Amino acid sequence: DTWVTEDNLRKLFPDHIVRAVVLLTRPGTMTYRMSIELIAAAGGIAGKLARWVKIADIMDHVRDMQPNHTLFKRYQWAAGVLRLVDQGDRPPRREQ
Repeated sequence: DTWVTEDNLRKLFPDHIVRAVVLLTRPGTMTYRMSIELIAAAGGIAGKLARWVKIADIMDHVRDMQPNHTLFKRYQWAAGVLRLVDQGDRPPRREQ
């Protein structure tokens, strides 16, 4: 929660950064699942950046979390969805 608005950010940062921040900002009316699906569906550099940031955020949350923690499966699902989206962006591995 901050007093900084999207307009404030637009004065300081490039469009793709602002769009990534907007994607990562979940309104109180949006469920976690909806938020992850929105980030997963986002295109362009902003979508990719938002996915990378969200995956890093999730990995930070689960780093010391026990697998039986109530949020573990939710985070595991979210990271899987976000990683799956970006798999198509990697060049195919060459067979040797």
